[in-house]
Amino acid sequence: MNIFDYLMIGKNNWSEMPELKPRDRGAWIEFLDKKTTSELLDISIAKWHALAKAIDEEGRYIMDGGIETCALCQRFHSREFSGSSDGCDGCPIKAYTGLSGCGNTPYEDYEEFYAYEDVLDPQGEHAIELAQAEAEFLERVREKGY
Repeated sequence: MNIFDYLMIGKNNWSEMPELKPRDRGAWIEFLDKKTTSELLDISIAKWHALAKAIDEEGRYIMDGGIETCALCQRFHSREFSGSSDGCDGCPIKAYTGLSGCGNTPYEDYEEFYAYEDVLDPQGEHAIELAQAEAEFLERVREKGY
């Protein structure tokens, strides 16, 4: 289960972030298309704060779901240029780091963690720390006005 599935089935406190509960994938894209870049950044921050709290019924940490659940990626991501200075033009994360694909961000540590750990094992504490680090990074991007 990833964060999009988790949010879709309503296992979260929606009073904190009601904008993250689309009815379906099409509604999610339609919703995001109406948002400014600043609003997309706020939604991404809310997603990572939600991930820092997201535990399923079996006590396992919920994965983020990658570009499919990232409001910014839905508008700006370029898969073919991930990790380089090309692609993702217009993304505030790229403007901040100079790299596409969330290069040089806490997201890289998060991805590496899930590439090498058994994600069926709870691993909750470290995963939560990584999600919180990404939320804090995105807040710094917002504070700098990107």
